[in-house]
Amino acid sequence: FMTTPGTHKDTYVEEYLRHFFTNYGNGMAPLQCGRTDEKHIGGLTQMLPVAIRLAESADDAQTTALQHLALTHGGSVMEQGGNLVASIILDVLHDRSLADAISHNCSECTYGFAKHPLESLLHYPDQVVVGRHFSSACYMEHALPAILYLAVKYAENPERGLIANTMCGGDNAGRGAILGALLGAENGIQGWPQRWLKGLLQPPLIEQLS
Repeated sequence: FMTTPGTHKDTYVEEYLRHFFTNYGNGMAPLQCGRTDEKHIGGLTQMLPVAIRLAESADDAQTTALQHLALTHGGSVMEQGGNLVASIILDVLHDRSLADAISHNCSECTYGFAKHPLESLLHYPDQVVVGRHFSSACYMEHALPAILYLAVKYAENPERGLIANTMCGGDNAGRGAILGALLGAENGIQGWPQRWLKGLLQPPLIEQLS
């Protein structure tokens, strides 16, 4: 579908896909086609289902998720961010609280995006934190701490958390996918309003994986 001329009619193809298929078209092996200098938060959304599916074995989940991430979003920034997010969500799935998992894993991360004093930002309006303190753009150094801020603030109210993220604008889709996964791991499917769940395609599969 993606490699046959004339079949792909989307008006926009993300940068990492353009890069991947350019390399693939030039004869590179598929496992070597991804970028090695990525820094966009959306890349983490694709590794999370892998980590969640394999969560029973946290070490295997972490390793496999990071391998999957590197297929399209390589580089040290993505690896550090992916390692941090995977560690947090796996800790939560193994019964650690979301706030504690964020605090613990950020304290062990050496990258600057994990070193922001999130607790001191909680009394500010969300659109000041995500928009002024952190950019609302898609780059890891701003998007990831923005996600962690919202996750800490709305750990017990996932509905409000996703709405707040949406209202902050910018790359709220990429942030929202990761934020939703973290809040969902903390609260389970029962944490989301029924009006958000009804009418979704394949609800039995979604419930099975939750």
